[in-house]
Amino acid sequence: GTAVVNVGKLHISKEGKCTTTLIPSETISYESPSVAAAVAEARKHFEEFTSRVCAQSDCKLSINGDNGKRIVRKQEAGIGDFFCDVFAALADAEISIVNGGNLRADLPQGTVSNGDIINVIPFDNQMCLIELTGEQLLQLLESSVSLLPAENGSFPQVTGLKLDVDIKASPRIKKVKVLVNGVWGALDPARRYRIVVSDYQLTQMPFKPTVLNPALGIGYMVAPDIIKNKFGAHIDAKYKDPQGRITIAE
Repeated sequence: GTAVVNVGKLHISKEGKCTTTLIPSETISYESPSVAAAVAEARKHFEEFTSRVCAQSDCKLSINGDNGKRIVRKQEAGIGDFFCDVFAALADAEISIVNGGNLRADLPQGTVSNGDIINVIPFDNQMCLIELTGEQLLQLLESSVSLLPAENGSFPQVTGLKLDVDIKASPRIKKVKVLVNGVWGALDPARRYRIVVSDYQLTQMPFKPTVLNPALGIGYMVAPDIIKNKFGAHIDAKYKDPQGRITIAE
């Protein structure tokens, strides 16, 4: 059961009658030596990985606003900008989109461990490199902001994009700029853009994208190496605040 509070027991009688009961885990004293050894070995490797230092951060990166309330599911956040930049660097993509609902904890100021990265992005999501036309990208972004001003797990934190959103208008996305070869320009509906997303995001898309690489790596597994190798194991103070990628008019 949830948090292994109980263990389910299924009893099938000789007559084929099935009965089920819940047994509180705390009352079960039996321990398999082979299972215990496997768990201990797995825990050892996990603790070795999570304790490794991957960066020094100039600031705390938070999923909350200054008032302590969560913002990553309804507006741009510095922590979202940072992880989008990390995943864009993973595949040298023009654009990266991370669901706000995928960001679950703050990153501390100072020493940042692999375990801290897992706390922020704890899901076993495989990062993927895809291609979308500008028209498909606009459709995806429009869907992602459709529930504003309410929280929405699919709210997009982005890299390589600047969005103007008007939640009282229809459509809500009023302007999109894209960074291509270091130059900001208008979104081209016909152009194909290289974008990094998670495999979970792929399942939520209302169309079938072109998948260039379906397995760049599990997010929390590959992020530490990218931070070390392409960010110099350093998280800049600029990520404390949003970078001005998404402007929302209410």
